[in-house]
Parts: sequence; structure tokens; C-alpha cells
Amino acid sequence: RDRVSTQSTGIPLESNPSMLTKFAHGLGASSQYGFSDVLGLDEELLAMIPDPCYAFLLLYPYEKMKPLRQKQEEEVLAKGQYVSPKLFFIKQLIGNACGTIAVLHALANNRSQVAEGSGFLTQYVEKTLNMTPEERGKQLEKEDSIEAISAEVAHSGQTETPAADDKVDYHFICFTIVDGHLYELDGAKKFPINHGPSTLESFKKDAAKVLQKNYIEINPDEMRFSVISLGPNVD
Repeated sequence: RDRVSTQSTGIPLESNPSMLTKFAHGLGASSQYGFSDVLGLDEELLAMIPDPCYAFLLLYPYEKMKPLRQKQEEEVLAKGQYVSPKLFFIKQLIGNACGTIAVLHALANNRSQVAEGSGFLTQYVEKTLNMTPEERGKQLEKEDSIEAISAEVAHSGQTETPAADDKVDYHFICFTIVDGHLYELDGAKKFPINHGPSTLESFKKDAAKVLQKNYIEINPDEMRFSVISLGPNVD
């Protein structure tokens, strides 16, 4: 969860694939798709992830990684970057909602593959498609239905459900491909980060390289990283 300036606070979601899958289905993702644990980022373990893999969610210790976030933003502002107009990015304005926003980023940017019917996901994207990321975040604050889905799923988790105003030092972000580029989508950042060209076939390896370089290798003693993939539902 990041320290966004907000009056709204949600109940944080667990880094639990079955729980996140239940949440995705509640939002309107097809039952054919879901989340799975990523057991490791080397080639052998990446090969075990169900294909096609559309997105990774990364859960990491927020405060420890704050300097990286600031460095990334400064580098992008100095160099500039290309961001596809097809990218759907939401600014996080609700405390503890990073899990919700990471799941929305994964589903919304792959909606032509994973969305089904006219559930919350389809309605929210249609309603906010021409809005700014900030406006999308404000609209999310008004959506009571997602709060109800989120609360129901959070209460069905394996660990004791934290209170909405609990301080949580873990943060969820999403990696996915949009328009032939690999993007890091973090609602706590000012903008998405473009990590360069990628394809659906090379996504797992490309995303794993970015995760290793930017998160895991610079924190060799830190064990509190968790990666989850979005793809075919294996349950």
C-alpha cells in the first residue's frame, strides 16, 4: 500500500492466487482465466507458468523500494518515454487499494482476451476510457460495487482480514504488454513505465528480467517478494 493522500481507504487484498482469481471473476473476468503463483524467475520455472501469460503482479515491501520509485520517475522525466494511447492506467487515490488497482490494470489492459459479459470491468472501462488516470482514480472511489466485491473476497482470505485503516507496508504493481511494449503499471507512480518492446511469446522472460534487475538483485537479502501471473485458469 502506498502513502497516497486520500480520504478513502479500502481493505487490502492478499497475495493469494485463488483469492485474486475470485476477485477477477467478481469483476467480470471469464472463468477460463485466473491467477497462478510464479515459483521463480529462472527459465525452467517460467516455463511452468500457464500460457498465454498476460500479466505479472508483483508484491513487494513498499518503504524499502521507495528510492527506486523516485529514481525511476526522475529518469523517465529526464529522458522522456513513449506511452501507447491504448494503455489503460489508473491513479491510486484510495489507501490499501494497490491490489485492486493492480488486478484492474492486468484485466483492463487485456480485456479483449479475458473480459466476459457486461460486469464491473467492462462498465468501468467504458465509463472511464476517455478520462485521465486521475479522473479514473476518482471514479473508482465512487464505485460501491467494487468495494463490496473486494470486501467479500478479502474476508474469504487465508489470513485475518486487516481493517481498512490498517497501515500495510506491501505494495502491488502490474506488468503487462500493451501495443507491443512491456509496461510497469503502479497507481502510486505519476505515470506508467515503458520497459521496451515485448511480445506475448517473450513476455514472461522480458518481465522476469525487469523484476530481477529493478527489484530482486538490488535487494539480495530481501525475501518479501511475491509474483503472480494472469493466464488460463488451472483450478
